[in-house]
Amino acid sequence: METSGLYIVKSAYKFLQSGGNWLHLQDDSNGQKLWQFAVPPKVHHFLWRACSGCLPTKVQLNTKHVNVDLLCLFCNMEYETIYHVLLGCSFSRSYWFLSAATQPAAGSYQDFVSWFFELLDGSHVDIVVDVAMISWNI
Repeated sequence: METSGLYIVKSAYKFLQSGGNWLHLQDDSNGQKLWQFAVPPKVHHFLWRACSGCLPTKVQLNTKHVNVDLLCLFCNMEYETIYHVLLGCSFSRSYWFLSAATQPAAGSYQDFVSWFFELLDGSHVDIVVDVAMISWNI
């Protein structure tokens, strides 16, 4: 449903694409915050795709009927989702230990976008830039 209260097909599509996370779609301030810090355009684009669920992980490719092994290439233990690749995998966690950002406890967030938008709301801009650059480099 739109903020005006009207239901349109585009609303349902956005809701389903977000994995059912309606709150982050309605709060456009999160989307605006995403573009306000100083990182290269390719990093902004990457973060936008990560927060929109549009990175071509194995799980995402599988939803498009691409026949791939769903396990993570690095750890071969869990499905390769955006959250797993950027935060949950032992490979990516080794990068996060180098960061000033608080690393999420295992299972404390449902997806990358929830963690990232919470970080945007409560962290210093230098930490957000650090997180953006590390995420892009992973």
